[in-house]
Amino acid sequence: MAILSYDDAITRVRKFIGDTPDGDAVEFLADMVDTLNDMNHGDVDFRKKYEENDAAWRKIYAERFLHGDAAAIKPPHDDANDTTPDEPNPDEIIANLFK
Repeated sequence: MAILSYDDAITRVRKFIGDTPDGDAVEFLADMVDTLNDMNHGDVDFRKKYEENDAAWRKIYAERFLHGDAAAIKPPHDDANDTTPDEPNPDEIIANLFK
């Protein structure tokens, strides 16, 4: 599969559709032109954006850890050592209402 330039892609689509396209073919050609135009103008360097985002988050976590705010970074929840009940005891709730 080849990666074509804009002009080559439009030429191939026109060749595929033919000289007298019907309504569906014209709509398809218009969609392809709009799509290819958007792709050409919407070039984004996603690798660069990822690396910038990754560096920013690494910096945030390093600063939180190095500047004494490590308590804000909590370890994952361990259900095996969890001693708190999932739901409150209904008897305790009722008893607390009448205190």
